[in-house]
Amino acid sequence: MTQPIYEGTWEEIASIASELTGRRVRLTVLDLISDEQKTPPSDSLAEVLKGKVGIIEEASPDLSTQTGEKFAKLILEKLL
Repeated sequence: MTQPIYEGTWEEIASIASELTGRRVRLTVLDLISDEQKTPPSDSLAEVLKGKVGIIEEASPDLSTQTGEKFAKLILEKLL
């Protein structure tokens, strides 16, 4: 049986204290998250991956329209 994991502020955890009465618990105090870390980066996925991934030969810039075709072709190449 997997053990439940609760995460939140102290107030959020304290609000479920009745569920935990009589149970053994482990408490890990996490570092505070700065406002800067809370804000997701504004970079697009393309900007993040720029220069880090290769380009598929003869591929359209919008690979999502060709995913099934490319995957099937790759499987055939591996099987042959």
